[in-house]
This record gives sequence, C-alpha cells and structure tokens, in this order.
Amino acid sequence: QVGVSLSVATSTEQVPIDFELYLPEAWTNDRDQRIKAHIPDTVRFKTKPELALDMPKRAVEDKVPEGVVLADAGYGTGSDFRRAVRKLGLHYGVGVDPRTKVWLLDPNTQLPAAKQDVQSLAYELERGGEFRRCTWRKGTKTDLSARFVAIRVVAAHDDGQAPHERQQEWLLIEWRDGEEQPANYFLSSLPARMTKKQLIRIVMQRWRTERAYEALKGELGLALE
Repeated sequence: QVGVSLSVATSTEQVPIDFELYLPEAWTNDRDQRIKAHIPDTVRFKTKPELALDMPKRAVEDKVPEGVVLADAGYGTGSDFRRAVRKLGLHYGVGVDPRTKVWLLDPNTQLPAAKQDVQSLAYELERGGEFRRCTWRKGTKTDLSARFVAIRVVAAHDDGQAPHERQQEWLLIEWRDGEEQPANYFLSSLPARMTKKQLIRIVMQRWRTERAYEALKGELGLALE
C-alpha cells in the first residue's frame, strides 16, 4: 500500500493534514476488485503527482497558512507539477532527476545561454571549486551539514515556450561528505534575492516529512502489518 500525504511544518514542529491512498490502474479498472476492496464509485485512477497536487489545492481552499511546497524527485521532476504549484500562488523547492536539463544563464545578459543536464553540471561546478559547506540543521548529537552549490537557471522542458520567456529559478545541489556523486538536486522558484543559506535551510526542511511519518507509525500504526 502506498500513500501520498501533505504535512505542514514550522521551524520546530510538523503535522500531516491530508492523506490519499494510491490505487494502481489494475485496481481502479477492475470492477470485481473494486467491489472486494469496497472502493467507492467516485474514486478514479490518479497518478501520485496528481494526488499530490490535489492536496495543496484543498489546503489553499481551506485557507491553511501558505508555505513553500517541498517534495522529492518523484513529484518535482515533472514540469507539470511545478507549474501547477505556481498557479496556486505557492513557491516550491522540489527534488529533480539528475537527467533534468537546464539552461545556464549568461552572467552578462542573464539570459539562457547553454543547456545541459544537472548531473554533468554538478561535476563541472565541483571541478571549479564552487561547492561550499553549509550547516542546515542543528542535530541532537551533531550538526547536519553538507557541501552545496546554488545557481540561477532556467528549466528546459518541451512546452513550446522560448527559454528567455521562462521563469528563472534556483538549482540547488547537495553533495555529502565521502560520496562520489551528489545526493540531491533541487529546483526552486524562491526569489533570487534570497540568500543561499536561507534557500538551503528552507529546501532541506523536507526531512520533516520523515518525522511526520515516524509519528504516524508510532502513534497510529501506519505501515505496521
């Protein structure tokens, strides 16, 4: 069983506020299976990103205080997901696949100049000594830190829009100690005026989702057989 959820968090606390059970097409399209599993007639197949997008929509409608939408690459890689979040008036900081392509900005014109995947770009930036260490969370035993680089880019995807007409955003790359390749790649629509340290600390708050799931497992029996 796979669930999709939305949690809200402050700088110190987190709580899940919405949850959907993901049902594969093999279930939703099988009438006998639907009857056995008591699946309501109103439930139709939706991908996990589609389920995930329903949740911030409901949160906005219910006037939940707005925040930055954080998600892993399973959701953030899709340009449709990112675009839909922005249409809700929300900013995002989401993981993306290493093969995601972006246009680098020309430092003089600030217009898109070269296109490449974020993984090859990470190695170039590493060779150029661009990564800097940042402590992003105070731990109970030790501070959590890694090396990061944050640059302004334009995401490259096939939507018919010219590169110079697209929104500029942050590409944030995390490279952990002792690892041969970056751990995570993120795209974020947060403003350019934000400091890199602020960006890192906001985007890395996604760890609070794991804390929320730990609480659900311990207090409500989630994932226990």
